[in-house]
Amino acid sequence: MFVRWIRAMVVVLIAAALSLSAAAAGGASPLRALEIATGSVGGAFHLVGAAVARELESALRIPVTAAVTQGSAENVRLLDRGSVELAIIASNAIWPAWKGEHPYQERSYRNMRLVMYLYPNPTVFYALRSSGISKIRELKGRRVGVGTAPATWDHLTGAFLAAHGLDYSKDIRKVYGSFDALARQVGDGLLDAAIGTASGGILIPAIQELALQKPLNFLEWDEAAIKKLSTEYPYFFPATVPGRNLPGYAAGRDYATVDLGGPYLVARADLPVNVVYRITEVIYKRLKELSEQVSYLKGVAGDPRLLTSRLGDIPFHPGAERFWRDVGLWGR
Repeated sequence: MFVRWIRAMVVVLIAAALSLSAAAAGGASPLRALEIATGSVGGAFHLVGAAVARELESALRIPVTAAVTQGSAENVRLLDRGSVELAIIASNAIWPAWKGEHPYQERSYRNMRLVMYLYPNPTVFYALRSSGISKIRELKGRRVGVGTAPATWDHLTGAFLAAHGLDYSKDIRKVYGSFDALARQVGDGLLDAAIGTASGGILIPAIQELALQKPLNFLEWDEAAIKKLSTEYPYFFPATVPGRNLPGYAAGRDYATVDLGGPYLVARADLPVNVVYRITEVIYKRLKELSEQVSYLKGVAGDPRLLTSRLGDIPFHPGAERFWRDVGLWGR
């Protein structure tokens, strides 16, 4: 009896070892499911996350969900609590969360590791052309869509308006909502203007759809404001959006703006090395197909060196780092 029990245990241990080896070599993941925290419907985070989830589910043969969230601030906390395995988080949230700085000054959040950089994220402010608003500094006294939620967006939109001499707490009437909801309210005349993004140089779908229905103005930034923001913040820097990508924008001109902090795919720190290695491998090998599904990823598909872009001293997950070393992209 004892000998049979020993033999049975040996069989179980061998099977477990083979299962883990298969996962490391590209077989099924040892996890039963994966959840990716993304952002609001109509925003770039959710579009990218949904496409990545489909590819991972196909390759890993487990359920992979792209969860709708309020964006980076919520994603930081979901990852920290272990509620999700992966998240898309803007660098403007990763940096202060890791350092324990505003708006995460209650403590530092260290249960996250970078997997890959995804795309640049230039900011746009927009209004109906019929409003007559053409510049950001003209938003004083207006009703403005400022983002999906205070925790994610107040330290961004507030900084942008402050750089234009506006008091965020007094000079505008703030409205929060998904990018779809904000675009609808601008179109219906319920908002004078709203913030959005041209992720990867392409307008998010919610604004694209509105621009097809009604002429828009893309509000001009003050040159001094762009300089001030890029000087004072480590994650803001000058950016442009090709004018041809903004319907109705002045012909032959690019839209000068600020990149509000391109997002990374981020993993929970305690995820097994082989699991994150495999996740990174799947996304990298299917990057061309992913960029055809979601145009925001065309930049990293065209220049994969961007995938390993550093964010100060914030570490990559060891599984991701190992993969990037194996394909020769680490340290470039």
